[in-house]
Parts: sequence; structure tokens; C-alpha cells
Amino acid sequence: MFPQEGMSQQSVTRVRRFQRELEAAEDRADVAESNLSLIRAKHRTFVTTSTVPGSQVYLVQETHRTTTSEGI
Repeated sequence: MFPQEGMSQQSVTRVRRFQRELEAAEDRADVAESNLSLIRAKHRTFVTTSTVPGSQVYLVQETHRTTTSEGI
């Protein structure tokens, strides 16, 4: 094989490896975003106010608990 072909093959191999690493990193980012959304949904806090002057501010916090059946 000519030296240029060898260098070209190395470049292609390197690009393919970087592409796989990028795809894996994107998958991990998607999972992290999904987990963050679930956590935020479980511990969501709402603040409601009224337009009437001197009205009170209400803080409503929702907490959802889930149970798992691990170890059964």
C-alpha cells in the first residue's frame, strides 16, 4: 500500500471512531435530559398569585412518590 493510502485509511478509521464516540455522547445526553425532566416533574413547584392588590401568594408544591417491586 502506498503511504498516502495508509494515511487515508488511518484518517477514515479515526473519523469512524470519533463518529461512534459522538453518537454515544449524544445518547448519554438524551438519557440525562430525560432523567432531569422526570426529576423536575416529580418535584415541581408552582407559585400562583392574584391580580387583586394586597392578595396573598400561594406556593403549591407537588411531590409524587413511586414504589418499585425490586427484590421480588
